[in-house]
Amino acid sequence: MKSKLLIGILICFLLSCNKFESKQKRIFNSENFNNYEIEFSNLDYNFNLNSGVIESDYFEIKDSIVLTKNEKNKIAKLFFENYMDTIKSETYVMNKEGLSIMPDTGINSIKINNISIVIGGLSDSLHVDEKGKNILRFREKIFEVLKQNNNFNKTINEIESKPDDRLFL
Repeated sequence: MKSKLLIGILICFLLSCNKFESKQKRIFNSENFNNYEIEFSNLDYNFNLNSGVIESDYFEIKDSIVLTKNEKNKIAKLFFENYMDTIKSETYVMNKEGLSIMPDTGINSIKINNISIVIGGLSDSLHVDEKGKNILRFREKIFEVLKQNNNFNKTINEIESKPDDRLFL
């Protein structure tokens, strides 16, 4: 009787673990990714991921980047794996200490359907909360994918080669 009870408890435990594991897996469809308008911005340029338009007002550069289907699928996967679809309000990613050095010229932002995510230039994944880690990972991995695109690299190199005489106070 005791062995049947132990086997029953073990089976229930294994089934509950299996249910918990299945809840942790995120199912995404690259077609769902088309419902999101995503734009990356920093002090040098704005890049609209959906339209492929990259432009720099200061350096007077505007170009169009064509992403391959494989690149789009990788980006879609990163978007959902890092829970970017769950962000529903303006978000700031800063180190937990709350200290910042001004001016912070490394500030980046990501807009998802007009919801701003502002990333402090000094933020690092060791000092931010879990949501911030996902955002930083998403940004880092997206740029790893984009850096494989020759058109993107050409435009970024063109922007970076321009003389920059801006003063930040």
